[in-house]
Amino acid sequence: MSETDLISNITTVINSMNHSLEYANTFYRSLTNQSRLNVSAETIHDGAFEAAGLGYVKWLQDNVNLGWFVYQVSRIPCVYGWAELANNLSETPNVDTASMFYSEWIQANLDWSYGADHSEMLENEVQYHNNSETFMVYNKLFREGMLFEIAFFESAIGRELPVA
Repeated sequence: MSETDLISNITTVINSMNHSLEYANTFYRSLTNQSRLNVSAETIHDGAFEAAGLGYVKWLQDNVNLGWFVYQVSRIPCVYGWAELANNLSETPNVDTASMFYSEWIQANLDWSYGADHSEMLENEVQYHNNSETFMVYNKLFREGMLFEIAFFESAIGRELPVA
């Protein structure tokens, strides 16, 4: 890899991290804003994180160490999971379309463009990261991510994780 390519890759990672931090800050402000969801900061800070969520976050954090592209592959189930969940919730009978939750979360995630953008980004980069050895890794990460995503949402609705 040339020095120019390395600098370009580092810049891409830094920009992605900055975007993620800004997204997290915007999400927090949206949660706590009195004219929006109005969740108290105490509720957020005192909240408990279920085992499925903790495992998922730890798994994603560990995947960062595998490299930018591998991490992006591991995020595919999450990227598409939010839109899939929002679409299913929007079709639920008696959904309260006037609720703050509907306008702030369901409606905001109905659009598949984020997933399409993520897919396009991966398609543009796959030629630099794909070979006979990496395919097995990507496939494994996708399947693990799907299992984590399912467990995460099942825990959110109160389903217990099976004991091994």
